[in-house]
Order: sequence, then C-alpha cells, then structure tokens
Amino acid sequence: MTNFYNKPSGFTKKMNSFMGWLGGLGIGPKKMVQLTVTGRKSGQPRTVAVNIVEHDGKRYLVAPRGNTEWARNAIVAGGEAVIKRGKPEDVRLVDVPVAERAPIIQKYVKETAIVRGEFGLKEDSPLDEVQKVADRHPTFRIDQR
Repeated sequence: MTNFYNKPSGFTKKMNSFMGWLGGLGIGPKKMVQLTVTGRKSGQPRTVAVNIVEHDGKRYLVAPRGNTEWARNAIVAGGEAVIKRGKPEDVRLVDVPVAERAPIIQKYVKETAIVRGEFGLKEDSPLDEVQKVADRHPTFRIDQR
C-alpha cells in the first residue's frame, strides 16, 4: 500500500464527522454512509463519512485522500466494518488489487465531484490516467458478513 496520505484539516475532520452522523441517520446524498471500523491503535470504534460507488453490480469504497486512517484501520481489522445509512450493516471490506482499481476510481471521480481534486483527475479522465494514481487510493469491495 502506498504511503500517500493527504491529511485533512481540523475543519474537514469536523465536517466529515457531521456528515458521517447525517449519513448514519440516512440524511444527505444516497451514496453517503457512516463507516465504523475498529481503531488499529486504540481498539475503539472510529466513524467517518464515506461515499459508496457501485460498479458492475458491486459496492465499493475509495479513499480519496490516500492511505487514510479508516483505510489503515480496515486493513488491520481484517476488513470487518459496519456501514450505516439508517440501518447498520455488518460488512467485510476487501482490498481491491491496484491493477483492478482504475474503472472503480474512474466512476467514483465522475460521481463524487467534491473529492475530484484529491485525485488530480477530471470527471472525464481516461482509464490510463486513472491507473497512474490507482496505487495512491486504497479501494475496497464491500461484501456482506
């Protein structure tokens, strides 16, 4: 996994927490959910707002800021997590190999304008450009537990 991580500002962390709370209640964009994973150091539940992207009939999470806290926590937790949009769902996050990430990231960038700048891509960036940054953005398939 890459070491790239664009650490969020304090304001962004607070907004992310608020948006996660809204997503957990089922308020806001339909793709936004609250993700809870066990902290790799504290062992305590950690929650964050994330956006789900659907690709080829499967659901995915993409870490736009790179090797984020939630992505590292998910890996250490063996992928065990809970996503909540009104009702909690126990899931397993399966790390997608870098070679398979580009079409998922491409769709995510197209659908999630607010984070597009984190990738350095445009809405219509071709797959070969997306593949160049795929190793910087952990991507997980969401499986039910």
